Amino acid sequence: MSELKPGWRRVKFGEVVTHIAERAEPTPEETALYVGLEHLDSGSLTVRRWGSQTELIGTKLRMRKGDILFARRNAYLRRVAIAPHDGLFSAHGMVLRPRPPHIAPEFLPFFMQSDLFMDRAEKISVGSLSPTINWSSLRDEEFTLPPLEEQRRLSKALQALSNVDATLQDCENAAKGIRDAVAAASFPVATTDDRTSALGDLCTEITVGIVIQPARWYVPPNQGVVALIMKNVQRGWIDMGDVTYISHQGHSAHSKSILRKGDVIAVRSSGSVERTGDAAVVPAELDGANCIDLLIARPGPGLLPEYVCEYLNAPTTRSVLVGTSSGTMQKHLNVGALKKLRIPAVGTDEQQRVVGQLRELKTAVRLKSARRAQLQHVRRQVFAALTGEVSQ
Repeated sequence: MSELKPGWRRVKFGEVVTHIAERAEPTPEETALYVGLEHLDSGSLTVRRWGSQTELIGTKLRMRKGDILFARRNAYLRRVAIAPHDGLFSAHGMVLRPRPPHIAPEFLPFFMQSDLFMDRAEKISVGSLSPTINWSSLRDEEFTLPPLEEQRRLSKALQALSNVDATLQDCENAAKGIRDAVAAASFPVATTDDRTSALGDLCTEITVGIVIQPARWYVPPNQGVVALIMKNVQRGWIDMGDVTYISHQGHSAHSKSILRKGDVIAVRSSGSVERTGDAAVVPAELDGANCIDLLIARPGPGLLPEYVCEYLNAPTTRSVLVGTSSGTMQKHLNVGALKKLRIPAVGTDEQQRVVGQLRELKTAVRLKSARRAQLQHVRRQVFAALTGEVSQ
């Protein structure tokens, strides 16, 4: 074991943190104060929203103002926050409190945001569909902590960064709100009158990607053909950070799901209602790729792919998509439901105007997001330099 710098300590997580496992049955009054995992924003310690519109079912965790709320499910989303008030928290999370004397209370939430902590949390998560952390595993994980005075000094610097980040996030959320309002106005809830048309009537084809035993065609990266899956399709863009490949044989055997430039692809199945229907346009560089378990809409003449994409991602359309999806644990959007969706029947000039307006608003959101990413990078650099080991 490496030698430590003076004043540094190697501790188990359970030695510096108390796990609060107080459970409670939700009452109607407490529903308004409930904090769920969906209320935690990745990378932010601030809880900006809470409450449930539906009756809470099942036992929840009791939280007190100032407690650390940690989403133990899907740790890769990196959701840690400070409880804004007394109330109830999701049973799929953990309620934690600092346990002096070896950790400064103000340092704990920042430490739990660090790559050092989160990478370890991901590593010990169990399960494939929705990886989850058990307290019995987390409490025994060992970490190296600096002296209390250095913890307090770092906390002040990190708090300053967090304050700037919170301001930027408020600006980003405001820009998103304006974007959603414009999208809702551009795509009101459609009816069957002559001002709308069924999407299936305006597309040359609406189909689905590979759904039967796709794993049999998987090959190592760069040894076959790109096959996009649900996690690649984000709302309005395609994430190529982790790409699946299928063999050339599998690609040829599924010609109907071969993508073309300008196709609109949408999430068909998801463990989250919020992700079902997320859509993006296929760019030129993915012309000829394939896809797995995604819906494919091929716009016909007079229908812009970007307009279809904005339509599917609009909040008004999404409310309809949730209503037409099926399934309990997962939501599934089928080809028939997508064909029946009503889209405003407007000319290409109006389509271009709507797309251009929403594009400008998205740019504003991305700029704020980029600034926040820069702050996250600075924070990571601070923790990357935080090591108590003496070089040998």
